[in-house]
Amino acid sequence: MKRAFREGIGVYDDGQSSFSVNCQEARRRGRLPMTQACRLVRALLVAAGLKGTTTQVRQALRDTHDGEWHHTSKFGNRTPYYDPQAAIGFLVKSQIANRKSQIRPEGA
Repeated sequence: MKRAFREGIGVYDDGQSSFSVNCQEARRRGRLPMTQACRLVRALLVAAGLKGTTTQVRQALRDTHDGEWHHTSKFGNRTPYYDPQAAIGFLVKSQIANRKSQIRPEGA
């Protein structure tokens, strides 16, 4: 697999992109397919000192998915594109809520 495709650039030998114009625009906005978004979210959580399993991250991406998809391959497959920032916000809020629920009021 060419490095350009792994990095999400998708450039053919003649310099043309293999991604549609809409897909390129989505990537510029930070939208990514599940596998790439999951890696990014996990890395950012670890860097921030927060916890999140792959299963939790995938579920957060699914829960925050707004339905955006783009055609991939010559067969016109639909690939969902996810917003990693929304998933991170979702996970941070859920972790804060879990911590608050674990705190017991004094005298209880």
